[in-house]
Amino acid sequence: MRFSIKLKDVVEDEKTGALVRAVDLLLPGRSVSLYMKIPRHDIDRFSSISSIVIPINEAYIRLNYEEINKINRDNGEKHRFINSYLGPKLRKDKVNVPIVDIRVDKKPSEKEMEQISQFIVDVVYSHPKTTLLVPPKITLPDEVDVSEKYNTFKVLLKTLSRTLETYQGSVKLCHFVPDYITRTVLPELIEYYVSNFGGDALVILDVNGERFSAGSYSDVSLIHREMSRNNIETYAIYLFSHKGRMRSRREVPSEDLLALLNGVNLVGPNHRVIRLPRGVVETRPNKIFNEGDFLFYPEDKAPNAKEFQNFCTLGKRKNEMLEIFNDIKINTSAISLSKESAEMLSALKRPEFCNMLKSIAKKRQNLIQQKSLSLFF
Repeated sequence: MRFSIKLKDVVEDEKTGALVRAVDLLLPGRSVSLYMKIPRHDIDRFSSISSIVIPINEAYIRLNYEEINKINRDNGEKHRFINSYLGPKLRKDKVNVPIVDIRVDKKPSEKEMEQISQFIVDVVYSHPKTTLLVPPKITLPDEVDVSEKYNTFKVLLKTLSRTLETYQGSVKLCHFVPDYITRTVLPELIEYYVSNFGGDALVILDVNGERFSAGSYSDVSLIHREMSRNNIETYAIYLFSHKGRMRSRREVPSEDLLALLNGVNLVGPNHRVIRLPRGVVETRPNKIFNEGDFLFYPEDKAPNAKEFQNFCTLGKRKNEMLEIFNDIKINTSAISLSKESAEMLSALKRPEFCNMLKSIAKKRQNLIQQKSLSLFF
C-alpha cells in the first residue's frame, strides 16, 4: 500500500509554546486528517451523540515466535489466526494499522528472521483490510543488552525489505521506532527509513505505556530535528502505546493533549499491562476528562460527572463507557485545538494544563537547539 503525508498547517503559540502540526494522510481514493486520539474501543456507535468519527483503527497483535512457526507449518492454524484473531481486529471502512509485537526468548537466527518476515508479508500485510504496513516489533527479554535489541531490529528490517521485494515489488512501510531504540541511534534509524522508504513518513514511536511528560517529548523532539535536518516537512508522528494520564487522586492534565500540543499527530491507546500482586486490588478512583480545562478529575469531583452518568446508561460496562466517554471528549478538544489552538489555550480557566505545557515546550525547544551527540565525536 502506498501513502503520502500532506502538511496542512503548523501553529506555534508563543505564549504557551504549543506546537500543532495539522497534516493529512493521503491514500488511494481518500484523505484522512491526522490530529486525534485513537480509541481502544469502537466509538462510532455513539457518533450520533458525539459527532466524532475516528477513521483510523489500530490493531495490536501480540505473538511469540513459537506461535508464528506453528501458523507457518499448519494451514488450519493459519486460517484460525486470520479468521478468529486478525480479522476481528480489522474494521470495515477504516484505515487499519496492524502493529505486531513478536516476543522471542533469544536472538532469532537468519532462518527465524525469514520465517517472521514471510509471516508478516503473507498473512498480515496481505489481508484485504490491512491499510498501512508497519514493521513488527521484536521484543527480546529485558536482560538482553539494548544494542543487541537494536541490531536484531535492524536485521529484521533488512530481511523484511528483501521479502517485500520478492512478493510485491515497491511498497512503502511506516517508520516504526521500538521503545528500546536509544537517542544515540534514533537518527541512524530515521536515516535508514528515509533512504529506503522515502521522506513522506508516518513515524510510529513506541513509548511502551509511558506518559508524554515523563520523557517521551525528548524522542519526539529528536524526530522533529532529524526530519528538519533532512529537509522533510511531510511527516506525522504517531505515539504507540501511550499512557494518557498520570496516577493521582487529584485533577491532572491530559497527557494525550500535552503530546498533541508538542508536535504529535496521533496518539494510540496504552497496551502496557502493569500486573498487581495476587490479592492486591487497585483502589485509584476513576478519572473523567473535562473539556473546560483539559484536566482529568476523580469521578466524585468532576464538573461533568452528571454528563458521564447519563452517558453510562447507553452501555453496559462502566469502565468501558468511561474510556469511550473520555476518548470522545479528548478528540472534541483536539479537533478544536487543531483549528484555534492559541485562542483555546488562552481561554483556559485553570493554569495546571498551561503550566505543564509551557514546561514541556521549553524542554522541547532546548532539545531541538542542542547539537546532536554525533557531532562531538
